[in-house]
Amino acid sequence: MKTASLLAAMITFLAGLSGTALADTVVGHTNDGCNAPQIVTIRNSNGAIVAIKPSEFISVDLPGVTHVFDWYCAKDRNSSSNDAPYDRVKIKRAKDGDFEIWFVRKSPPPSPSGVIDPGTAIARVGDTSDGCNAPQVVTIVGLDGAHKIKPSQADLIDLPKATTILNFKCANSPEVARNGDIPFDRVRVSRNAGGNIFFEFQLKVASADPPGECEEVHAFGQILFNDENGHPAPLARAAVKLLDEDTGVHDEVMAVGFTDGDGRFDLRGKGADSGCVGAGCKRPDPYVQFILHEDHRVEIKDPIGNSPQRRTKTRADTCGEVNLGVQFWDKSRALDPILYERGRDAYQTFQDLTHETRVPGNGGLVSIEHPTVFIATTPYTTWDTIHWPPNDKSVAALDHEFGHRLRHAADGDVDHFNYDMLRFVYARTHDPSLLSNEGFAFNEGWAEYHKTLRHGGPPDSGGGVSDERVEGFVASQLFELSQHCGGFPRLWATMKGAGANAFHSWSEYRLEFMLRNPDCKTPAPSDSAPAPKPASKVPGSRLSQLEQNSRLVVRPDIFGGAVEARPAVARFPGVTGLSAASLTIVKKISDTETASRALLSTKVQSAYQAALGKLTLPVESVADGSYDRALGSARADFTQAMHAAVMDHIGRVRNEVAAAKVLAADPRLLSRLDHILKSYDRAVASPATLAIPDMLVPFTTE
Repeated sequence: MKTASLLAAMITFLAGLSGTALADTVVGHTNDGCNAPQIVTIRNSNGAIVAIKPSEFISVDLPGVTHVFDWYCAKDRNSSSNDAPYDRVKIKRAKDGDFEIWFVRKSPPPSPSGVIDPGTAIARVGDTSDGCNAPQVVTIVGLDGAHKIKPSQADLIDLPKATTILNFKCANSPEVARNGDIPFDRVRVSRNAGGNIFFEFQLKVASADPPGECEEVHAFGQILFNDENGHPAPLARAAVKLLDEDTGVHDEVMAVGFTDGDGRFDLRGKGADSGCVGAGCKRPDPYVQFILHEDHRVEIKDPIGNSPQRRTKTRADTCGEVNLGVQFWDKSRALDPILYERGRDAYQTFQDLTHETRVPGNGGLVSIEHPTVFIATTPYTTWDTIHWPPNDKSVAALDHEFGHRLRHAADGDVDHFNYDMLRFVYARTHDPSLLSNEGFAFNEGWAEYHKTLRHGGPPDSGGGVSDERVEGFVASQLFELSQHCGGFPRLWATMKGAGANAFHSWSEYRLEFMLRNPDCKTPAPSDSAPAPKPASKVPGSRLSQLEQNSRLVVRPDIFGGAVEARPAVARFPGVTGLSAASLTIVKKISDTETASRALLSTKVQSAYQAALGKLTLPVESVADGSYDRALGSARADFTQAMHAAVMDHIGRVRNEVAAAKVLAADPRLLSRLDHILKSYDRAVASPATLAIPDMLVPFTTE
C-alpha cells in the first residue's frame, strides 16, 4: 500500500456527508463503444439482464460493490473498470452505438432511526495514547472550530481534511499524535481522571473495500527491444510474471505466462494487501516482470546463474484493467534480448525441421551464458551451455554454436564431452582451412553446416582441400549430403539415432548415414573420400555391426570397404605398415598418453570446480566489489592450475616418446617421433601456450 495513492483514491472516492444523509456520488467516468444496431446488455443486482439500445439513457444497479463490471456487445464480452469502487452505473448511448459510463457509489441505507449507520460510512483505522496531566486542557482544531477536552471528558471531532498526523495542544504546549501511513479525518478523544488521552482514528469519507472485492488485476501490454540492427522488435516468448508488491522480502506472484510472437502479454490474477483499512488500501500493487528464460528451451544467464530481468513501474493500490502500454528492454543490457531471440529462433528452426519437442541433454534447455567468465574472447560451447563474451555483437555466430550444442549432447554425457574436448583439443580458434584432426574438424564442420540452416549455403570449404582433418571440407561434404539426401532432418536422425560415442570423423559419420539411407545418391566425392559401396556389400548385418563392443572404423583411403574392428593400438598420422616391434612401441606411447589425458581431465575439472566455488558469494558482494575480486582470483587460480596440469601431461608423454626413440629402428617411425619431440619442446619453451599438440589419432590396419 502506498500512502499517496491511498490518499488520492480516498479523495477521488469522497462520499461527502451532508447533514445526516449521504448522497449518491459519481466516482468515475469513461467512454466505450458498441456499434449500432448491436444491443448492450448488463446483469443487474436482481440477476436480470438489462438491455441498452442506441439513443437510450439508463441506470443499472449492480449485484455488489465492485471495481470491474462485465457487459456484452451482442455476444462479445467486455469489461469496464474504475479505480474507486461503485455499485451503480449510468449509461448513455448515442445513435451510432457509442456510449458514456458514469460510475456511481449509492448512498448507504439509513438505520431505523433515520441516522446514517456509522459502520457503513465510517471505518476505524487506528488508535494511540498520549498524556496531558490534569488539570490541563487538550485543544484540537476541527472542521467546525476548536474543541477543548478536559479530564474525564470525551469528544468526536471531524477534521478539516484527511491526514496521518493530528496536531493538538496540552495547555499551550504543541503536541502530535500519529497513525502511521494510514489517513484519517475523524478522531474520537477520551481522557481519564488523571488527564491521559486515548485517540481513536476514523475514516468517514469512505469505508473499507468490501471483502473479496477489487482483488483481480488484468494486466496487458507489449514489450520491445532493439534488435541487432538497432530497430525496435517484439520480444517473443519471454517469461512474464504479474506480481503484487508487498512489504517484505517476497512479492506475491499473481500470474505467470509468456509473451506471444508480437511481444504482447495478457495476465489475470488476484492479490490483496492485508492489515489495512480504508478505500482502496486492500487493493494489490501490481507490476509486471519480464525474464529471459523459458523452461526446457532457452535461457540467458550470468555466471552466477541469474537470468536478466526487467520490470514495469508499480501501480499502487490498483485493480481491474491495467494497460501497461509498450515497454522497452533496458538499453544497458541490450545484447541479452538479442542473444535470447537468436537462440529462440535457432531452437524453433530445429523444431520445425525435426518435429522434435526438445533438443537432447539438460532437459532440452539451451543455456546462453552472458557475459561469460572464463575464456571470454570468443564464443564457445560446452556440453549444455553457449558461452558468450561481454558485448560481442557478432551474434550470427550463435547459429554455429547452437550446432555445437546439438552435437555435444547427442554424442554423450558431460564426462564424454570433457574427454573429447581434451583429446581433440576443442578449446582453440577454428578456421575453415585449419588442418587439425578428424575429431576437431568434424565437430567444427558440423557446426558450420548447421549455420547454413539459417544463413544459406554452401559453407566455406576451406580452400577446396580434400582432407577430413579440415573443417571446411567436412562442412561442405555435410552440406552436399544434406542437399541430395533429405536435408537436416535425415542428417540429424543419424546424429541422434546412432547414440553416444558413435563417430568422431567425417568418414565414420558418412558410413553411418549411408547404412541408414542406402538409397541416397550424392555427386561423386573427392579422391580422398570415395563413395561408399552399397549397403548390401558391407559384410555383416546392420544389427551385428552395431552390437560389436569395439568401435567401427573404415579405412579413409578405401571408403566404403570392409568394416573392421579398431585394434587396441594407435598410430601416428602419416605412418602406416609398421612392424610388430614398432607397433609395440607405439602402443606403449598410446597407453601412456591415454592415462595421462585421463589424469589431465580430472585435474582440470577439479580446478574448474574449485574456481567456481570461489564465486559462491552473497548478492551483496556485487555491490561492495568482493565478487569482482573473487572472480579475478578464481580465474587466476584456474589458469594456473590448468597450466600446471597441461605442462605435467606434456612432460610425462614427452619422456615416453624420448624413451621410445631409443628403442625404435624403423626410420619412418624415428622421423615421426623426432617431429613430436620437437613439438613438445616448443610447448615447454612457450609455457603460455596451453593447447595440447595433436599426437595420437585412431589407428586402422592396412
